[in-house]
Amino acid sequence: MSVAALQSPATEVSEYAFTGDITIRQPALDGDVTAIGEGAFAGSSVERAVIPDGVTEIGAFAFADCRSLVSVSIPEGVTILHEGLFRGCTSLREVTLPTTLTAIEAEVFAATAIERIDLSRCISLRTLGDRCFARCKSLHLISLPEGVARIGDAALFGCTTIPDIILPESVQHLGDCSLACLPTITTLRLPTSLGYIGSNATEGMNRLSGIDATWLNDIPSLGNDVWYGLPQSDIWLSVAPRLRDTFLSAPQWREFNISAGTVSTVLPTTATSEIKNISVYRISEIKIIVTDYTDGSRRVEKILKTK
Repeated sequence: MSVAALQSPATEVSEYAFTGDITIRQPALDGDVTAIGEGAFAGSSVERAVIPDGVTEIGAFAFADCRSLVSVSIPEGVTILHEGLFRGCTSLREVTLPTTLTAIEAEVFAATAIERIDLSRCISLRTLGDRCFARCKSLHLISLPEGVARIGDAALFGCTTIPDIILPESVQHLGDCSLACLPTITTLRLPTSLGYIGSNATEGMNRLSGIDATWLNDIPSLGNDVWYGLPQSDIWLSVAPRLRDTFLSAPQWREFNISAGTVSTVLPTTATSEIKNISVYRISEIKIIVTDYTDGSRRVEKILKTK
């Protein structure tokens, strides 16, 4: 196996040091290294990247377009995943992330083969950058921590295999196209603090059948064509009774089948639990959606039609 070796006692891998090097399979980073420069291994043939303890800074695009890269481990102490870090690593499936993250910048994991992302222990994480998981077509599980306030433009665009997403109560901003082209999601719960939903945010959610807006503090402001292409009159929107009349008169909201019923929700007992089955029942004017999880727990949503 070819390795990219550094002259000891180097403390930094220089910017673009091994860009395009097709002879290396694994970076050999010793304990003195604390930083990896911008584009350091971009376009190289690195297959596995185990970043050693002590590294606290990894530059933008450091491993971008490493098409042979299959796994990455990033140590505790790294706080920001900079722009395009693993963008275009089309074989990347496994990622171990530190709990110290505060931000994931634009396009960090865009167009990778990543299957699961568990950020639930990253309690200081506040931002998911624009297009950070865009076109991750193998991504079927993402767990976000409370504390995330902003989900950027097209952050999850085109993640076509995600069956469900739980938005933390802390989310205040959903960017343009942030949840667009997620065709397998059937229900969506809007967080209490949500204040803005961007243009075309849910375009392409072709199976969406219900939105739980029961716990909103107020009606979020909207960008343009937030629900573009969705059959809104067939989609149930459950709202708090005190806000029902406001929703009924609000542009882009009033087209839904609005009810002032309640939705009772039991969330999965573990952050990594996956969806096993989704069933929809109709009893007179009541629509019930039951989601069963692999850990044995279930979520039951009851929507009452009063419109």
